[in-house]
Amino acid sequence: MIALLAGMLLPALSKAKAKAIKCIGSLKQISLSNYMYISDTGKPVHYESWPYLWISQLQEKYAAIKDVRFCPSAPEPSDVALKKDSAGFGTVNRAWLVDAWPVETDRLARNLYNGDKFQGAMVRFTIPCHAAGREAAVTNFNPKDALPGGVNVAFADNHVELARLENLWNLTWHKNWRAPAVRSGK
Repeated sequence: MIALLAGMLLPALSKAKAKAIKCIGSLKQISLSNYMYISDTGKPVHYESWPYLWISQLQEKYAAIKDVRFCPSAPEPSDVALKKDSAGFGTVNRAWLVDAWPVETDRLARNLYNGDKFQGAMVRFTIPCHAAGREAAVTNFNPKDALPGGVNVAFADNHVELARLENLWNLTWHKNWRAPAVRSGK
């Protein structure tokens, strides 16, 4: 019933909105897979080395998540594209690794198109994937300006939401996180 309703409604939505909705659903599935892994094994997902990291463990136990690993706004690169450029970083419209442990003093990306190619932890999150047009992904961002758009974030309690880039420093990233009074660059 829900799929039928979604099938009738999604064509009426803009492509960007449909991609954002699909991204949220995909993150929810990955988050639930992580929760199931912890419930099934009694321990957190083991962290593997690049390029497998933690997702390979989830794929072994819950094969269905292989199809939801990438946001439709930044799809998985083709084999041809990977042969041309196998870098681990991506762009606003190319899938990339978002695996980081941010700290309060992390600076934000100056290049909102490619996240400064992973030069720090928080820069990986400050790419406007949703809630802003592609024109928001400027390559020379002034950190004193408000960040445009947002990214979808899956939380430990398994809810997923759009987080405005400007508010990323207000999220609780880990148990030792202390939100700064003002985000870096302001």
